[in-house]
Amino acid sequence: MTESQAHYILIFSGISAVGILLGAIAFSIFALSCAHLLKELRGLMSEAQGKVYPILENVQEISEKVADISTTVRETAADVAPKVRRVSQNLADTSDRYHARLAEVDELVGDTTRRVRNQTERADAFVTNSLDRTHEVVNTTLGRVQHVLDSLHNAIYAPVRQISGLASGARASIESLISSFAPKQKPKTPKPTAFEGESVYTGYEDDYHA
Repeated sequence: MTESQAHYILIFSGISAVGILLGAIAFSIFALSCAHLLKELRGLMSEAQGKVYPILENVQEISEKVADISTTVRETAADVAPKVRRVSQNLADTSDRYHARLAEVDELVGDTTRRVRNQTERADAFVTNSLDRTHEVVNTTLGRVQHVLDSLHNAIYAPVRQISGLASGARASIESLISSFAPKQKPKTPKPTAFEGESVYTGYEDDYHA
């Protein structure tokens, strides 16, 4: 081995030693970091155990209660299902009977309505005919009464007017005869009035006033 080779080997050994030293330092730092990380993980796990375990216990209790409730619901459903089916069947039967009764009532109401309409039409026709007949009878009766009144007027009032006319004529004739036989009185001539300083002549000799 030459001196130069030994020199290179020495340099390589020094570099290798430095590399190993740096690796050891890095590994030590990594180990310390891992130890610190593990310590923190242990603390977090301890804290998580203190918080998570009660939650897990509560979840377990809730799961058990949910299972009990599910069992109760299944049992209740199994018990109620036949009753629900019976109630549904009863409702269906009741609905069918109700619809049948409604159909009967509808038919009865329709029949009653038709009968009432027919009776109403008959009553209307009867009342109309009765009113027409009554109106005709009243008109006939009024015509007869008017005819009787006209007959009475012609039979009573016309002779009365004739008798009244004859009586008036007879009275006028009698008054004329009486006035013709009665003495006539000489009409008096009114005397004229004489004013002061005047003379009035009345046509008589004794009646001269100055």
